[in-house]
Amino acid sequence: MENTSSNIREVDWLDLPLNLVSVISEKLLIHIQDYIRFGAVCRPWRFVYIENHHRCCLRPPRRLPMLMIGSVDPQTHSFYDIIDKKVYNSSLVTFSKNKGCCSSSEGWLIKEDEKSIVHLINPFLSVNNNIELPVLPYLEYEGVNLDGFLIKAVLSANPLLSPNFIVMAIYGELRALAFYKSGDSAWTSLGSEYTDIEDVIYCRDRFYAVDFDGILWACNVNTPHNIMSKIAPQFGRCNHKIRTHYIVESLEDLLQVIKVGYRGEYGVCPTIGFIVFKLDLVELKWFEVMNLSGQTLFLGENTSLSLLASDYPQCRPNSIYYTDVNFVPSKRVHDVGVFNFENGTIELYHELKGRIFSPPIWIEPTLDVSSLDQKISSNLLISN
Repeated sequence: MENTSSNIREVDWLDLPLNLVSVISEKLLIHIQDYIRFGAVCRPWRFVYIENHHRCCLRPPRRLPMLMIGSVDPQTHSFYDIIDKKVYNSSLVTFSKNKGCCSSSEGWLIKEDEKSIVHLINPFLSVNNNIELPVLPYLEYEGVNLDGFLIKAVLSANPLLSPNFIVMAIYGELRALAFYKSGDSAWTSLGSEYTDIEDVIYCRDRFYAVDFDGILWACNVNTPHNIMSKIAPQFGRCNHKIRTHYIVESLEDLLQVIKVGYRGEYGVCPTIGFIVFKLDLVELKWFEVMNLSGQTLFLGENTSLSLLASDYPQCRPNSIYYTDVNFVPSKRVHDVGVFNFENGTIELYHELKGRIFSPPIWIEPTLDVSSLDQKISSNLLISN
């Protein structure tokens, strides 16, 4: 019998129809580095890259977050890929040393400079990567004006795709809320009535915030009155004194995730586990869930994010990738790792020991059509 394998002709990838190349690229290219390399292969593939980008602008797909880690040199930041466990260096963004807190949302960093001016910074672009916002307002409390330093902030949309974006910030000693609408001359503070806010997200055309007690608030910034409304009470008594509350949208549900820990050395509170509650949208009460339905959560100083693990090869399902917000000695291991929701185990990223000098941040890579012509193409392809 004739061996038919010898009759199979090997096809050059460059000879494939572009519509087939487009489908393959959308299915297989998860990492931003691979996407950049793909678009740089040849002119036809660059065309596919640009066409895919234009189509995605209407509904951009979520990309697997990278972990941004700082160094003693404010001129250099690195990005850790959780899948291939490599560190990619970048010098596109510089930060002042005396302003420590930083958030990420929609692929942008949100940070104050040494003059307390708030900036939106995109570390993946070398042009048009900095949007300057006003200084956060003072917060009046019992006749005293408290300094309005930034703690955490989230965006309603990517400014590259939506010029009418809104920023909601947790700020000041009281952890109050203030929002900024694109084009406004100043922030709008929600005052000292709503404080102790731990996390905030944007979904369903409004912002949702959770406080230290686990109470859920909704904020509609497009109404002149009753901007804040209480949606759900706290979930019940929690015996863990060291805990952090997060709010995340997952599979069209609202989840409240509680990270619990203990007080360790150097002021660090290592994580020992997570408890997850889902909001009953009818009774507006919380009930505990025992699995994440195949989702993967990314929690920290970023906008809390939920992704379907099966869409991202090697991403762990029913797991929580998390970071801490502590500044620790460089020789110590940051509380950065993966919590397996099924068996309750935690795996720390020991390979980052000694590399992190400021709290690491999850950030979603973003691309612009001109990205292949920018320095980012070379910067993010260099690993060490």
